[in-house]
Order: sequence, then C-alpha cells, then structure tokens
Amino acid sequence: MRSFSPAARTVLLTASLLLASLSFAATAAAQEKVPEKAPTPEVVEEKPDKEGNHLHVHSAFALRAIPIGTQLALDAGYHIKLFDSESLLLKNTYVELGAATNSSPSNFWGGAYVEAVPLAVLKLRLQAQSLHYFGTFGYLHYPDDPTNPDWSTDVIGGDPGEGNPASGLLLDATAQLQAKVGNVVAMVPFKYRYIDMDVEQDYYESTFDFLLAPTDQMWMIQPMLAYVFTFDDSWLLTGLRWEHAETIETDLSRDMPTLLGMWKLPGMLAGGEMKLVGLGGYWFSHPNREGTIYLASQFAVDWKY
Repeated sequence: MRSFSPAARTVLLTASLLLASLSFAATAAAQEKVPEKAPTPEVVEEKPDKEGNHLHVHSAFALRAIPIGTQLALDAGYHIKLFDSESLLLKNTYVELGAATNSSPSNFWGGAYVEAVPLAVLKLRLQAQSLHYFGTFGYLHYPDDPTNPDWSTDVIGGDPGEGNPASGLLLDATAQLQAKVGNVVAMVPFKYRYIDMDVEQDYYESTFDFLLAPTDQMWMIQPMLAYVFTFDDSWLLTGLRWEHAETIETDLSRDMPTLLGMWKLPGMLAGGEMKLVGLGGYWFSHPNREGTIYLASQFAVDWKY
C-alpha cells in the first residue's frame, strides 16, 4: 500500500492537532455544567439516551446535484447502553448491531453493521454489504477507452435502460474522533473502504465518485469544525468540513472544502426526531471536476423503540 500524499499528511496533522487541543480543553472543563438542551450528533449531545437498551431505526433520504443522484439509507439495529455515567469520557457510550441498506434507482446495497462508542470522544463503525447494480441510469459506467478513461459528467448517467449490471462486496470501516467544548464541536472521521466488484475493467460509480479498479481500496478523512446554536425545541449546527480522499489501485485523489448546516427540526415525525442537512462545496482538486461546485441535501429521521 502506498504512503499518504503530502496533502493528505498535512490534512491529517492539522486535524489531529485540532482534536488534541479541543480534547485538552474539554478535560479542563469537565466540571462545568453541560447546557440542558445541548445539541448533537453524538458529541453534540441532545438529551440523555433513551432509558436502557432499545431498537434504533435510522432513515435518510439524500439528493445530490453534480453528478445528479438520489439515495435512501435505512439502518435498523439494537442499541445497548454501555455505562450509566455522567463522566466526561463515559457519557452516552453504547454498542449497536443491526442491518444496513442503501437503495437508489440504479442499485441496492444490503448487509450488517456494528457501531460502538466505547468512549465519548471515539466512535467506531464496521459495515459489510453486498452490492447489486441493475444496469440502469448509466451505472455501472465503463469508459469507452480504458487507456484514457472518460468519466466526466458529460458521459456518466443515462436513460433508465442504460448501464451495466454487476454485483460486489463492500467493507467499510470508520473511526471518528469527536469533542465538544461549549458550543464548539470538532469531528475527524477516518474512513476506509474495500470494494470488490465482479467486473473485468475499471468502472465509475457515483456513490464512491471515483474511477475504481475491479478490486480497489479507498481511504478518506473529513475533519470538521462547527458551532451549535440552541433553541427551545431544536438546534442548528453550522460549520466547515474538509474532505480528502484517495484510491489505491487507480491512484486518484480529491480535495473539497464544504460549508455545512444541520438543523434538528422542531417536533416529531411519527415519534421520530428529524434532521435536515445541507452541503455546499467546491472541488479544490478532482480528477475531472476541479473548480466546480458540489451541492447536496439530506432529510433524516431517527426512531427509538
């Protein structure tokens, strides 16, 4: 496996220093009272976890502008609380095991996951899924010229009947460092993906947004710094995220700064908590979309039973 590029090492070092400084500040503030309605995802703590163990269902519908796409993710797992503690490092720790699916007009992914927060500053997730592409809407896309592959937005996508069917396997591992000091939140997810497809040539698939070899690997880091505004029955997180991603076999990389917003909507939907996410980015570097914008949105609901 090749070593990280200079750009990747710079991003990694900066993110690590940021988390180290915030973690130190969080430790120093351990005796301070946490706001009654402090917001979250995980580290942006909303309210005490549901009493005891429970079933957790998460649904998220996402839209993306370039390349155009839509996806529905649905996870259902059993949530096991680890520690009944108010300490800084053990609060809201858990293990969750369940089934994970992703579906779109061109594919269906199905499999299992295990997610754990053994310490409040660390979130881990391992997921394995079987991938199935229907051969619709231009996916999978095989470049016409393998020696000079074209997977620009001018050629990807297509009519409902166009595309190449295929199946494969995805192994996905994430380790996320996270910290919150006052209303300032920092998260640094490190992601690794192993993708094995039953194809005989390089291909493009819009979820990974890379030209991939039949068996390939990806890694990604997404450091984020944000601020949380709290309201009576909701909260709003706004921040900046930097994404750096690389492939191993096809030797490609990309970088994108992104402005993001996450709004925990007031009220409930059939007993579930609603969140609306918006992303606006700029491809600082990309194999074929450098200098273009990225726009995406997501509506998510979490139910606990």
